[in-house]
Amino acid sequence: MHRIYSKNCLLLKLQAMKKTLSTFFNKYPKLSVIAFALIFGFIQVAFSFCSEIICPAFNDENFDQWFPYKTGQVHIFSNGIQKDTITIADVTRSEETRRRGGYGSQSCGAYVSVNSSETGTTNYYKFSIGGNNEYYRIGLHDFSIAYLNSSDSGLITSPSPPGYNAQFKFEYPRNSYFNSMFYEKLEIISRDTMSIKSAGVYKIWLAANKGIIAYEEYPGLTRWIKQ
Repeated sequence: MHRIYSKNCLLLKLQAMKKTLSTFFNKYPKLSVIAFALIFGFIQVAFSFCSEIICPAFNDENFDQWFPYKTGQVHIFSNGIQKDTITIADVTRSEETRRRGGYGSQSCGAYVSVNSSETGTTNYYKFSIGGNNEYYRIGLHDFSIAYLNSSDSGLITSPSPPGYNAQFKFEYPRNSYFNSMFYEKLEIISRDTMSIKSAGVYKIWLAANKGIIAYEEYPGLTRWIKQ
C-alpha cells in the first residue's frame, strides 16, 4: 500500500497552520510546549487527509494455478450414466484502486470470486470460489470449506476457528495417475463421513492448471469425473 501526497493540499494546510500559530503565540507566549505538540498533531492529520492510498489488484499466482477459470467456460462431468454441467458465469478480480486517506478511511482488501450459473437442481451443482488476502473458501453444492490459503501444493489450512477444518482431510499426491491421466500435482480434499448428516458431495479432486477434475457423493460413493 502506497501513499501519494498532493503538494497543493499540503501548501494550503501549512499556510493555514502558519496563520493559526502566529495568532496563538502572540496570545499565549508561554505555552510553546503545548503549541509544538499541537503542531505535530496537525501535521500528522494534514498528511493523512492529503494522502492517497493505492490498493493493489488481486494477484496470487498459486490461486491462478489451481483455479484457472474463465467466464463462459463449460465443464462437463459424468458418472458413466448421467452428466453434470458446471458453467462459469463470472470471474471477478479486484483491480488496483486509489482512495483518499484520512481518519476513518477503509483499508485495502484484494479479492477474487468465481461463480457458476447453476442453481443446485438435480445433477447441477452450484460451484463457487471466493476469497481475499486473508483466506479462501470453496463450495460445490453442499460441500463447503473455508479458511484456506493457496500454496504451490494447493489449498492449505490457514488460521481458523478451533476445530473448523478438523473434519477435512488434505492429500497432495505428486506425479500421480487419476482416471488414466497423469498429473504432476493433485490435491484431494475429503470430509469426514462421520460428520455428514445428509447425502451430497464429500470429496473433491483438484489438479494444477485444471481446477476441479472430479468429485464424489456420499453415501453412494458415486464419482463424477470431468470429461
